[in-house]
Amino acid sequence: MSARPLAALTLALLTSLAAAGPGCVRTTVLGEHATNALAQRVYPDEADYGDDFDIIVERDGHTLTLINRTPRTIHGVELWLNRQYVRGVTSIAIGGDNHFDLRTFINRFGEAFPVAILLAPDRARPVVAAELYDSTAGTRHRLLVQPPPE
Repeated sequence: MSARPLAALTLALLTSLAAAGPGCVRTTVLGEHATNALAQRVYPDEADYGDDFDIIVERDGHTLTLINRTPRTIHGVELWLNRQYVRGVTSIAIGGDNHFDLRTFINRFGEAFPVAILLAPDRARPVVAAELYDSTAGTRHRLLVQPPPE
């Protein structure tokens, strides 16, 4: 294939990706049913704070890693980022093998957490706050968010 048709094909592909927009990522990662269920969640600002959990939150691109330094696995909680984006978490195991795709966190409008993409690298937003909400106990627990590397 010569350079000219290859360039045209590349341009067409990039144009179609740009036209798909960020909504395409949300649907691909979660599916509409899960997105709608998460969008109905409201940040539990009336819930009491429990003890802060010794869990470190690190972001690397579109991946969020939780390093659970507590002596137990945590089950059945909601993980809230920046008091706007939520996802359900089945379990957070002891140690650092807890990885989550930021695009699976949804706000009340059904929008995924903003991450950088090829044609919009400035779209990314920082994670500045992370909390676990235990609906059974009705308590929120703060986590330690690591600043991004310089």
